[in-house]
Amino acid sequence: AGLRLPPPGPRRPPNAPSVAMEVSLVPGKLTGISEEAILSIRAGCVRRQAAISSGRSFRFPERQGQDDMLVKFELMTKVATGYIVLKPDLGTPRHYHVTFPGADDFSCEVEVKPADPGAAPPAPEPKEGTNAKDAKEY
Repeated sequence: AGLRLPPPGPRRPPNAPSVAMEVSLVPGKLTGISEEAILSIRAGCVRRQAAISSGRSFRFPERQGQDDMLVKFELMTKVATGYIVLKPDLGTPRHYHVTFPGADDFSCEVEVKPADPGAAPPAPEPKEGTNAKDAKEY
């Protein structure tokens, strides 16, 4: 007989309840928050975010046990917007200077290069009309 290993992944004690969580804004209870703001919520190691105006609920995976859990809320607003025009040849890295018109001398330089073929693919962008469980994770 061979050595038996437990299945991969987290193990839950036998009588510990497993609870999925959904967080929603209460309509009419926003004070001083712009509809254009982005609400970001982190519970454990999972982050969800969406525009306040989206009306989305934020779903988080099951957690184990009944211990208290810290949930972090962050409000983000757009400070400035800048654009670059990508050149067609991405065979070599290129540097671009991004300026943010109307902002107090905000600028940055970015490098755009071909992605490493061995790197994990980026997470897919949420589709229009999706719900919070599909919200982008950070």
